[in-house]
Amino acid sequence: MAAAGSAASSADANTNDNNNNNSNNNLIQQLAALGFPKRRSREAINSIGSSDDLQSAINWLLGHGQEDKGGAVQFQRCKHLDDDSVSLVGAAALTFAHDPACSHADCSCTGEIWQCLSCNSLHCGRYGQRHGLQHSGETGHPLMISLSDLSIWCYSCDAYVEHPKLITLRAQMETLKFGGQGDALRRKPVMSSYDLEGIASYIAERQVRKIVVMCGEGISTAAGIPDFRTPGSGLYDNLRKFQLSKPEDMFTVDFFMQNPEPFYTLCQEMWPGKHHPTLTHFFILLLEKKGLLLRCYTQNIDSLETSAGLPAEKLVAAHGSFDGAHVCKRPARFSSFRICEPIEQADVEVPVEEMRSAVEKGADGWRALNVKFGGLCKPKIVFFGEDLPASFELCEKDFPECDLLLVMGTSLVVHPFAGLVSNVGEDTPRLLLNREPAGLAGLHGLPGGFQFHLAEQNYRDAFHAGDCDSGCRALAKLLGWEAELLALVETRGAADVQTAPWV
Repeated sequence: MAAAGSAASSADANTNDNNNNNSNNNLIQQLAALGFPKRRSREAINSIGSSDDLQSAINWLLGHGQEDKGGAVQFQRCKHLDDDSVSLVGAAALTFAHDPACSHADCSCTGEIWQCLSCNSLHCGRYGQRHGLQHSGETGHPLMISLSDLSIWCYSCDAYVEHPKLITLRAQMETLKFGGQGDALRRKPVMSSYDLEGIASYIAERQVRKIVVMCGEGISTAAGIPDFRTPGSGLYDNLRKFQLSKPEDMFTVDFFMQNPEPFYTLCQEMWPGKHHPTLTHFFILLLEKKGLLLRCYTQNIDSLETSAGLPAEKLVAAHGSFDGAHVCKRPARFSSFRICEPIEQADVEVPVEEMRSAVEKGADGWRALNVKFGGLCKPKIVFFGEDLPASFELCEKDFPECDLLLVMGTSLVVHPFAGLVSNVGEDTPRLLLNREPAGLAGLHGLPGGFQFHLAEQNYRDAFHAGDCDSGCRALAKLLGWEAELLALVETRGAADVQTAPWV
């Protein structure tokens, strides 16, 4: 009898475990539908001790900064501010609640609170009880600012937005939140000048040895990689036949699941091996060979950093790359949510060379590959809304250690990558090499963005206007490294380089 009782207890325990697992999976799936990564969702469930309380899990995730660390987010210019169809509260009339709560009496949300930029009222957001959406619908006030990270959401655009008219408002909110930028808080300049000469002097005099590089598509322009967004380019013309509402559509999971052909067409043109690294890629390698590179974070999917010879452990491809391939997560339905199956069921590895061969054969090739693996296959490139690669989490360690931040060839509008410029130490110099200013404080949700355009506030930021290759060569010349850089270019990364004397 004791044995039977023990067996029954064991069976009951197994049943309870199975029920808990099913409940956990259901909650994880609901959170995935709202854009939360599975790993962080499990942390939330473990912390709140409940697997059937969706709102508590959401509040925990928002309270622990998840909205800032999710998948890639594209900012867009708010068109409603272009035509003056939205009235904004004046900067002087702005208020800031340091202990904010949703203004709706029956709301219990404890997560992120948003403030209306037309009337100062406070509301919970899209992951709460959606009182912000309700307020927008009732009043016609679409713009709200997060009191957590000062990003701005437009309910009419249904997107995070930026606009020159928002700079003053965001700056005022930053002043109200953090106490302003009075004389007592102004910092002493960390460089002799805010240009390449100042950066070169800083590197040599401070014996910099933990440089972090952030780069975007501008460093690959000279490689001849086609720009699929530019009218008149061959690739743009090839994609035009697919009648995309905007070229970026092909980088969303939903669009890819419905119409994969545009993305496969892009892959044919962009697959690594057809293009060669630029002088800028070899400059990054030069920093590594000098012993000065902590890490390179790239938005590019062209793998030209590794083609130049940069060791894999020194590179974080924030938006993925062509170095691997898998079966795209298959859509499934759970109650009212349309979401993706758990990774264990959906993330089937595909040999990358087999993927490449299929893409090169055209439609017949990739269709046969998809039949073979039972789903749509794609390189491990991060689509909008997907989780960033696990290696991206190295930023939590790298950026606080960084002693010089070098940003090249990026417009800094896609988050969370763009927000990394704010994560270095407050006295760490930052250099932007780009054709035009980018990542400015007050734009694109970057209260900690570059301040080289703010003469009175700037103490550490430098900007060099122009193409990346010219900027890198000029900086190398100032440091006495030009000959070594050109040797790396000539030998495709094989030339010997002397480490920095202080390493």
